[in-house]
Amino acid sequence: MDINHISDTLTTKKKELLFILLLLIFFAVQFRSLLFELPYGIHEWAQSDRLALAYGYYENGMDFFKPSTLSQFSKGGITGVEFPIQAYITALIAKLLGKAYISIIFRLLDTFIVGLCLFFVYRIAATFTRHFLLAILPPLVLLLSPCFLNYTCNYMPDTVSVSILLVGMGLYLQCWLQQKPLKRYAALILCTLATLIKTSSGIYLIGFVAYDVYRLYCNKELKKYVGYLASVLLSIAVLIACYLYNAYLNKTYDSSLFLMTIRPISLRDAGAFLLKRFPNTWLKEYFIIPAYILIVGILVYNYRYRKQYVLPRYFFSLNQVLLAGILLMSILMGSQFLDHDYYIIPIFMPFIVLQAYRLVIVSGQRAITRPQQKGIIVVVVILLSWSYISTQQRLSWQYKGFSDDYHAEWMKQGAINLKKAGVPAGAQIIALNENAPNLAMVYFDRKGYVLNHERWYGDFETASSFFRDRSVQYGVCELKELVKLLKQDGSFYTYFTPLWQDGEMIIFKTKEVHP
Repeated sequence: MDINHISDTLTTKKKELLFILLLLIFFAVQFRSLLFELPYGIHEWAQSDRLALAYGYYENGMDFFKPSTLSQFSKGGITGVEFPIQAYITALIAKLLGKAYISIIFRLLDTFIVGLCLFFVYRIAATFTRHFLLAILPPLVLLLSPCFLNYTCNYMPDTVSVSILLVGMGLYLQCWLQQKPLKRYAALILCTLATLIKTSSGIYLIGFVAYDVYRLYCNKELKKYVGYLASVLLSIAVLIACYLYNAYLNKTYDSSLFLMTIRPISLRDAGAFLLKRFPNTWLKEYFIIPAYILIVGILVYNYRYRKQYVLPRYFFSLNQVLLAGILLMSILMGSQFLDHDYYIIPIFMPFIVLQAYRLVIVSGQRAITRPQQKGIIVVVVILLSWSYISTQQRLSWQYKGFSDDYHAEWMKQGAINLKKAGVPAGAQIIALNENAPNLAMVYFDRKGYVLNHERWYGDFETASSFFRDRSVQYGVCELKELVKLLKQDGSFYTYFTPLWQDGEMIIFKTKEVHP
C-alpha cells in the first residue's frame, strides 16, 4: 500500500463529492455577501447597472431583445448591452418568487453558475490525471482571487463568462488529446456563449477556434468537419449580429450606458497603472500574494517540462496566439485598468487557468508521495483561508483604499423612506449630485435620473428646470451633500419643499415657481 496514494484509493464518485464539498464550503463562507440585498462597495456603479437590467425586464415586460434599466436617460430606459442572460433568468425566477427577491436571486444565480462551471473544470482536469489534488489546481487558481470571488457573488458578467469559457477550453483540450472530436461542438457553443456575455472572452474563442481549424487543416480533416466549420461561421455571425443589434439599440434609444467602445491605453496611463495603481491597489485584489508564487511556479514548471507537452505543435503555438490576443486587448482597453479591476478577469485569468490545465496534463501520471499529499492539503487549506479573509475584507463598507468612492451607504433605507414621505409608487425620482445612473434607482426602487454636478453646478434654479423638463416632482439627496450645496446656493427652499429627512438623506418635492 505504500505506493498507493490517497487519490488512488478514492472512487471517482467520492473524488467528485469531495470537490463538490470543497466548493460548497468555500462558497458558503461567501454567504455574507449573498445576503447583501443591493450593490455596494467596489464598482457599485457597474453592479447597479447590471442589477437594474433584471428590474427592467421584470417591470417592462419580458422582451429579451429590449433590455432596459431604471435610468431614464435613454428612451424608455432601453439600452444595448452584452448578452444579458443572467438578468433575464433572474427576472423570470422573480416572476415566481416576487420582485423583492430580484437582487438575491441574481447573486445566487451567478454564484451557482460559477460553482457549477468550476466543478466541470475540475472534472475535465481529472480526466488528465489520476491525482485528485492535481485536478483541483485549475479551479483553485480562481478561488485564490478576491477579485474573482467578489464579482462571483454579485451581478457582474465577467466571472460567469470566464467560468463558462474555461469549460469550453477544457473540452477543446479533451478533443485534441483524448480523441473526442465531437466535444469540439460543445466547446464552440460554450466559448461563443462566454463571448456573448463578455466580449473580452473572445480572445480565447478566436485563439482556440483558429488553432483547432488549423489542426484540422494540417491533418487534412477539413472536409470531414464541414458541419463544424459551418458552426464556426454561425458563431461569428451571431457575435457580429449581436454587436450590430446593440449598436442599433443604443442609437435608436439614445443610450450610452453600455457603450462597447475601445479605450486604448496611453503611455501616461500605462505609467500611472504600473507605477502606482497596480502595486498600491490592484496587486492584492487580483490574487492573494501566495497565489502569485503558485502562478509563477506553474509557469516555471510548464517551461521546464515544455518538451513533454502532448499538444501538437505547428508553426505557431496556442500560447503565442493567446498572448498576442491578450496584448492587443490590453492595448485597446488598457485605460480601463486604472480604475476597473474586473477587466483583468476575462482578459488574463483564462490564460492562467490554461497553464494550470497544462501542468495537470504534463504531470498527470507523476507519483505523489503521501507526505507530499499531506503537505499539499495543508497548503491548500491555508491558501483558501487566506483568500477567504481577503475577500471578506474587500466586502466591508469601509474597505481601506476604496471607502471614499462608495456612495450607497446613505441610500440603505431609500425605498422605505420614500413610502414614509408619501411618494407615490409609480413616481420617478431625481438623485442630486450622484453619478452612477442606476445606483440610487435600485436603492430607492424607482425609475428616474441622476443629476451630477457637471449638469447643474450647484445652481438650484438649473436643477428645478431639470426636474420640470422631465416632468419629475420628487428628488433625493444625501443630507451632508445638501448641506454643502446650501452653503454655495441658499435658494433650495425657493424651488423645493422637504418631505422627509433623517441623518442620512433628504427627500423633497418641486414647487410651482411663478416668474
